[in-house]
Amino acid sequence: MKFLYIFLSLLLITGCMKTENGTSSTIDKNESEKSDITLVTDDNPVTYYMDSVEDIMEDYIPMMNTMVRLKVYQGDAETLYNEAYETMAKYHKLLDSHHYYRDENDDLIKNVRIINDSYATGTAMEVSAEMIEILESAMKMAELSKGYFNPFMGALIDLWSPKFSAFPIENTDPEPSEIEKAKACVPTIDQMDDVLVIDKENSTVTFNQLNGCTGTVSINLGAFSKGYIIDKTREVLMKHDAVWLLDAGTSTIAGYDPDSAKTWTAGVISPYNKAAMLYVLELTSGQCLSTSGDDNQYFLLNTGNDFPTVRCHILNPMTGYSENTYRSASVMTQGNATISDVLSTVMFSVSNKNEAFEIIKAFKKEYNTEISVSWIRETDTEFKLAAVEATQTIHDAIVEETIMDAVENIVLLEVPE
Repeated sequence: MKFLYIFLSLLLITGCMKTENGTSSTIDKNESEKSDITLVTDDNPVTYYMDSVEDIMEDYIPMMNTMVRLKVYQGDAETLYNEAYETMAKYHKLLDSHHYYRDENDDLIKNVRIINDSYATGTAMEVSAEMIEILESAMKMAELSKGYFNPFMGALIDLWSPKFSAFPIENTDPEPSEIEKAKACVPTIDQMDDVLVIDKENSTVTFNQLNGCTGTVSINLGAFSKGYIIDKTREVLMKHDAVWLLDAGTSTIAGYDPDSAKTWTAGVISPYNKAAMLYVLELTSGQCLSTSGDDNQYFLLNTGNDFPTVRCHILNPMTGYSENTYRSASVMTQGNATISDVLSTVMFSVSNKNEAFEIIKAFKKEYNTEISVSWIRETDTEFKLAAVEATQTIHDAIVEETIMDAVENIVLLEVPE
């Protein structure tokens, strides 16, 4: 899961309407106090918070395990909400790796949890065409990311998750032997096709045993599912002549205006000062923005140095640990929230800039989309921001004067062709 919220969110969103001369104007605030995003507009928007979904135990599961908001500026708001909820609920149930659900015929939905239950049984399980699409897409993105995104990280996630908190606490790493055991149950990109055999023609999947794994391999699409659900919902909502903003946990955001008149300004909040905005990005109609960071679901590891090491929920599948190169990573794409969601997680673990650029270029070529990325990085010796780096089409970074002393430099980079 990406940046949830503690006091203020990572992203501060402002909606603007372009005036006739091409400039933007910001008007009065109209927002619920429950929200972590502030939107201002000259319309009178209607805001909906997505209802939960019910599992077979009659427990109510938050949509995408976070707060999801639909803000409608123009259009039939109730129809848009109903269609958005129906779409989100459908794909939430398919992508959930922890709960069981029933369909309208009271049959069990063959979701990720059901597939995980079939591990090492040798069963060719018939699944829906949507599930085939999901699994093929996730495995393709694993390949393009050089394995930094891995849809089979369930063993590592289950090992680390009980240690994390939404608030700063001290904790210790799992034993190295436990981490190695969990890593042995995370197939590499070269092993994935043998572990999960997808038969598209017969619409079946067979979840085979992984050699060397003494535990259980399990699928977890956390770095993929939120963006994928947003994309499927966008496809439905874009059929209407309406203006809206989708916000999933303030970490994955997509807006749409059929006339391309509205823009949204996303302000990335400083990890050190939640009341300060570090820099801003302009989100236009059709663009998708996702941010990953280490200031939620984390713990502090006392290493005996002046400052503790932050261990967060974004794990590197190759090392079994979270990386400490960046505090956050933001990715903007044209019309593909799944890529934004996956790459913001991937970039968080890739410390080598050239390797990061290679991965970005591979995604650009495969999906024919513009991709922009910015990082917030920390120095090794000082507990403050060292740089913000942006690639390709990202808008100029704007740093608030109130926190200039926390930033050593701003560097705008372009991905080499």
